[in-house]
Amino acid sequence: MIVRFLVGSLAIASLLTEPARAQAAPDAVRAELLALEARWDSAVVRKDLATLERIIAPSFVYIGADGSVSSRAEMLAGLRAPELEIDPFETRDVQVRLYGETAILTGWFEQTGRVGGRPYRVRSRYTDVYVREAGRWVAVSAHASSMPRPQ
Repeated sequence: MIVRFLVGSLAIASLLTEPARAQAAPDAVRAELLALEARWDSAVVRKDLATLERIIAPSFVYIGADGSVSSRAEMLAGLRAPELEIDPFETRDVQVRLYGETAILTGWFEQTGRVGGRPYRVRSRYTDVYVREAGRWVAVSAHASSMPRPQ
């Protein structure tokens, strides 16, 4: 009896510790998430805070290339700054992976703009994490890492 209990317990434990496996995103889900990313990028350029508040969860955390951590409120406050102008940009080579009700998108972008009239250019690899809540995707975390400039 004890042996059967131990074997059964080990079998259950192995199921509980099974690593999550990425699922191929169905075309419709992939298209939905890519459209959401495009709306996010466009809203950043337009400083459309209402759209960003719908896309980004209140508990959102952003980790910058320098290791800084920002909340949704802090990120939106930074975008409100009148001295910041961001030119239109697109994400590239975006990969979509699903883990149940969680989606992880990775890609890269090149962004240009001006801060206080001074031009800037950044190239970043990014990871965006979305969770499906009440039937809709919301961003819960993002991270960007600087990429070297092409030679």
